[in-house]
Amino acid sequence: MKILLLLSLILLVTLVAGCIQQLEKLTDNITSNETEASQQPELNLTIYVPKISVTTDEPFTGQYIAENKGKVFKAYIVTSCIREGYEKSCTSKAVKDSFPDEQHEWNRDFKQILKPCDGSCVQESFGHPGTYSYKLEVYDCSQIENILGVNCNIDIDYDNVKSKVPLLESVTKTVTVTQSTCTPQTCQQLGYNCGSWSDGCSGTINCGSCSAGLNCNTNGQCSSQACIPSCVGKNCGSDGCGGSCGTCTAPQTCNNGVCSCILTTCQQLGYNCGSWNDNCGGTLLCGSCNSSYTCQSGVCVLKQGGIRTFLNISKTSFSIGENFGGLWKVINDGIPTNLYIIATCRRNDYSEVCRGGAVGEVFDYIGASLQTCNINETYYSCGNSFQFNGSYNFYLGVYNCSQIENILGVSCRDANYTDVMAQILPINSTETTVTVS
Repeated sequence: MKILLLLSLILLVTLVAGCIQQLEKLTDNITSNETEASQQPELNLTIYVPKISVTTDEPFTGQYIAENKGKVFKAYIVTSCIREGYEKSCTSKAVKDSFPDEQHEWNRDFKQILKPCDGSCVQESFGHPGTYSYKLEVYDCSQIENILGVNCNIDIDYDNVKSKVPLLESVTKTVTVTQSTCTPQTCQQLGYNCGSWSDGCSGTINCGSCSAGLNCNTNGQCSSQACIPSCVGKNCGSDGCGGSCGTCTAPQTCNNGVCSCILTTCQQLGYNCGSWNDNCGGTLLCGSCNSSYTCQSGVCVLKQGGIRTFLNISKTSFSIGENFGGLWKVINDGIPTNLYIIATCRRNDYSEVCRGGAVGEVFDYIGASLQTCNINETYYSCGNSFQFNGSYNFYLGVYNCSQIENILGVSCRDANYTDVMAQILPINSTETTVTVS
């Protein structure tokens, strides 16, 4: 009996030990899975728009936002907007060397201004009705470099990335744009076949002329009846038969046969500051600028110093192969403004540069990594460390997009940086030199 009890006890201990081993393996697997999961990026992508249905005359500004609460990695981020049925898109690409950037809170996440992509990529409202699709995509630079064999920091072919490299995550937002409430009328809708008439939206349409022997009457119809001039209720303009009922004295103009003055508005003039003629001999007040701006030709323009520029470089002397880790940063102390930002590195007297920067509306601050410029007579490369001895100049310049578009005649996003630096004065700039040995 004792032997039987002893055997039963041994069997029970063996079973319990086996269960414990299985439980330990299960716990190890769970821990391993949790550790593996914690070592992966944890992305949260958002495309913010004020509303998803707008009209062609509404101001429209949104924002792309990418956050990572998981593993830090080097990210290739693409934002794009395209109008349905059209091939041309507004596409912007950026590289974040550390995503999230845990050492610089202001640059921790990715944020970029979103604008209508209808013609120019930086306009304030949509010009045409239709369906517009906004997209935010994130790729892993290590996968890009392994698969394509290219440096992620150098401008690479996005189509090549999209077709060959796995996408980590993306988000899409669709905006529907309809025609504004006022739709100009046509001659057919008005029932007119001759003469010039109002289109119902402050414009004029020409409905043609009559053949010989016929006259265009006040109903917009060609008639064989003799035209009877009439200036009843009129003191200017046409008498209906090619004659005149009088002219107006400035600043009054003839409106529907009556001399009157139509007050202009700040919106019609495109002004947001200053005092101006209201078109009727009075004064039109269009507001004032905040302390960081000055009023120039009716528009608030940043004062020198309203935009602050910083080159965050840890020291002035580096060794070959040493990690550089420099950053550029632009702070906007005023209202959100469309800016063209250029960050360059130039070695000694070589003409080639490694260039970074950004184009878009800056709310408060923006920044990114600086690239080193490894250049000699036979070699050109941009990277994160220096490969040659010498002196290296880093430059950060900020330019006003409205000045670029007015002077160069191109959209800010399409402007060539050499033309900008040669012909446009920067709002603010800074530069520094480091030595490599």
